[in-house]
Amino acid sequence: MTCYSSCCETIINNVLHDIIDRPVNIGVRCVGSFETLNRAAGNEHRSDLSVVCYHQVKSCRYNCATVIKPIFGLDNGEYFSLTRHALAVEGVMRYFAEKYGEDSEKWGIIGLVHDLDYQQFPDQHCTKTAEILCSHGWPEDYIRAVVSHGWGICSDVEPQEKMEKVLYAIDELTGLVATTALVRPSRSVLDVEPKSVKKKWKDKSFAAKVNREVIQKGAEMLSMELSDLFRETIAGMREVAEEIGLKGK
Repeated sequence: MTCYSSCCETIINNVLHDIIDRPVNIGVRCVGSFETLNRAAGNEHRSDLSVVCYHQVKSCRYNCATVIKPIFGLDNGEYFSLTRHALAVEGVMRYFAEKYGEDSEKWGIIGLVHDLDYQQFPDQHCTKTAEILCSHGWPEDYIRAVVSHGWGICSDVEPQEKMEKVLYAIDELTGLVATTALVRPSRSVLDVEPKSVKKKWKDKSFAAKVNREVIQKGAEMLSMELSDLFRETIAGMREVAEEIGLKGK
């Protein structure tokens, strides 16, 4: 049987429908047979839609703006920072994946959806995301990675894999780097240096909501000095500076 409708559009629309209680159209089109796609995904003996859909999501890298927009309310301004945060984390995750020789698509998608439930279910953060993704057949390791970023705060899933440790370490840090950039005259991450972030790190009143303890633990998990973690996170954010609104004036 040939799937002429979009596999990845189906699963993402369903996920978003669960979150915002209305259908959305992300406008992604893919064509392929269940059998062919499952073989490519290493699932020769499965023909269910969820496996095919997720394989397509992973391989297509759907349009970030159209996916994130209905989740975080890009038009109403209230959740504008969440949109940019999701894109920043995705960008840094991709950067680290390439640095470590890992799957940048996988790492990027996990970074993109890590706060999927935050707008609608802040009191069930991570838990609700796990329920939504699990109900739509997302792979267990993807779900575990997403949930682990809330370890010690809203999740008891401790980061174990390198991918999980990176997400845990850089999630809060992207916020500190972004805020540091925004108080510069250029309002650009392109001229933010690790020493600038370190200075702001020491000022606990600056970006007070940033959990510095989590960042410190994350650096220790990765056996990285804070200055090195700052430098690599800045580098990852520079690669998506325009997308996250930090390219400057």
